[in-house]
Amino acid sequence: MASPVSTPGFVSVPLATPSADIRIELRRGDHFITLYWPVAAAAQCLSTLQDWLR
Repeated sequence: MASPVSTPGFVSVPLATPSADIRIELRRGDHFITLYWPVAAAAQCLSTLQDWLR
């Protein structure tokens, strides 16, 4: 009689390293801009966007 095959309850899968940047995509008509802002400066990114959107 063959013994049952054991499968692990958790399998570790390597994931891509997340980006250390905030990515913002802007589109207007045919124009497309992608901005990358460092996560370490997230507060400045927020302030800049708030000023820009007023």
